[in-house]
Amino acid sequence: MFDLTAHSIRKAGTWSGACTLCVLTYEDRFLRRKVVKTSDDNSILVDLAHTTSLEDGDAFELSDGRFVE
Repeated sequence: MFDLTAHSIRKAGTWSGACTLCVLTYEDRFLRRKVVKTSDDNSILVDLAHTTSLEDGDAFELSDGRFVE
């Protein structure tokens, strides 16, 4: 079961108000569909249209409108 779902990424500087953090290794930053854990131990199902490379400061946009950096 997934606590949260993200279908899009917002690039650094285009969003504000992160609710929590998600620490990813370099290899983990290349993703399309993957379950990742947040720093407060929630699970996010990331389900993007295309494989995306995340950069420092980018955020997952959750289906409820919140952001996870």
